[in-house]
Amino acid sequence: MTDPADLDQQAWDARDQLQQVRRAVVELTRDYARLDPSIVDVDELGEPADAAAVVESVRAGLLDLTNALTMADDAFDVVTRYGSRLKRRNT
Repeated sequence: MTDPADLDQQAWDARDQLQQVRRAVVELTRDYARLDPSIVDVDELGEPADAAAVVESVRAGLLDLTNALTMADDAFDVVTRYGSRLKRRNT
């Protein structure tokens, strides 16, 4: 049987990784917020689109990603709150 303390540590390690991803997404969001659509072009692949619309789509996607990562972090609250209470049964 896997020791519950080891599982709890794995959960905390995974949460640390999530925090790193969240920080990276925050930085990306800041960078895209500063990106001026008038200084970029859009490739010719797919449907025609202007730069402003594409940049706005990226910004909206990053907002959705930020919200999803926040929900994941909230779920980790439950995992770590209850997972830390488990211990191996004395036999």
